Amino acid sequence: MREAGTKDLTNFEKRLVGLEFENQIIGDNLRPITFERMQKVWKDFEKLGWKINTDPVLRVIGSLDKNFGNGNVNLSSDSAAGNLERAFPPVQNLGEAEKLLSKVHADALKVLGKNKLRMLGTGLQPGIFSSPKKMRTKNTIYLALEKMGASDYFDNAMMMANSAHQAGISLRIEEVIDVTNELTKVTGLIVSLFANSCIQSWKLLPWQEWRMICWDLRFIGAEPGFYKLTGFPPKPFKSLTDYFKYYWDLPHMILPPTREEVWCVPVKKINYFGYFSGKEFEARSLLGKRTKLEPSVKDINLAMISMWPHAKPHLVIDSEQATVSDFMENLRKNTLEKYLKGKLLNCYMEYRGAAASPPNEEMALPAFVLGLVENISEVKKFTKQYSWNEWKELVYKASVYGMDIKINGKSIYGLLKKLLEIAEEGLNGRKMNEAKYLKVPWKRLANKENPASQSALAFKKSKKDFLKLITYK
Repeated sequence: MREAGTKDLTNFEKRLVGLEFENQIIGDNLRPITFERMQKVWKDFEKLGWKINTDPVLRVIGSLDKNFGNGNVNLSSDSAAGNLERAFPPVQNLGEAEKLLSKVHADALKVLGKNKLRMLGTGLQPGIFSSPKKMRTKNTIYLALEKMGASDYFDNAMMMANSAHQAGISLRIEEVIDVTNELTKVTGLIVSLFANSCIQSWKLLPWQEWRMICWDLRFIGAEPGFYKLTGFPPKPFKSLTDYFKYYWDLPHMILPPTREEVWCVPVKKINYFGYFSGKEFEARSLLGKRTKLEPSVKDINLAMISMWPHAKPHLVIDSEQATVSDFMENLRKNTLEKYLKGKLLNCYMEYRGAAASPPNEEMALPAFVLGLVENISEVKKFTKQYSWNEWKELVYKASVYGMDIKINGKSIYGLLKKLLEIAEEGLNGRKMNEAKYLKVPWKRLANKENPASQSALAFKKSKKDFLKLITYK
């Protein structure tokens, strides 16, 4: 979901829905494409009305924007040059989201077809990264991560093969922690239904969802202390203060602040608590310019999303309604929920626990998550039957075996059925004909097959059968 700029997205009657989808691209040689080739492909999008945004530091095409009438859609590449990412504006319901997705895909498939490229509906690039440095995205966010020292080339390159489909669902400030905890708990069940990351380097892997395992390794290569930023936290959160104290308790900031859209790295490393409690800090921008950083609400907005758990709340504070000192005072007093009420431009849940969906099944994950959020009181009753650690262990079991797993000695099929019923009830309560999008996971449950198991069957027949299954037409 695109972040709010100045428009207030918190005064909703019914929850808004936003999508952020990544899909791998593969060439006619069945290999990932290079950065240089993707730069040429971007120019063909410009011919269809997409506006090119040039990276201010690297002076390459960084992203593209196009307004489809209900807000800008942004195109970019994630870690791999050929990992097509689309960030959509929030819309009123799943039907509108699907229509917008179809319009964007029409442009994307037209451009990719012209360039003899395929867009794939799978959570892993199946091809071989024969030249990782040539196939990696040149993006200043990764340069900033490496300059800060919490992430290195290995950490960032490891993510090149991964593609996720993420759903953004509007929240009220008082719901944030409950929704975060409950969606985190049921992540193992969601993975079991949506696993789709089992083939890489044209080999069948010994797990169905490598993405989830890989994310736990995301920040362990460069500097100790940053591993906590991903995955399943060690315990449920009690408040927003509890949440930010956990994720900000780092050796230093993982991402530096920006000024005029350029990352500015502090000369002396400092953590978030020290930075937001200070007045002024010397820094050097990625353009080499010396500057002084005065902590701002904009910096807080960045810090509040500089973590990557499975269930990630996004809060955007209105800088005209809040100050850094007041925010930090309320953080210390554990009164952030009360303080931020009426001071936000956006507040939503970004759910990150699912791989890229197969073609034509994209709306199933947003529908599932939306339905659960709408019926979160029933989800809370549902999750009480197992402990936090039992739910956590289920994520890894599901990542390996999909639906064919047990929790506390019991098969999960009954749990999946109940969770789908809870989501369906939540969607029906909106009266927007959205429960139809749950037909896909209901079918998976009935057949005891998720996308990964279907891909494995097709791949065992032939590479051609597998590509036919996952290629967008």
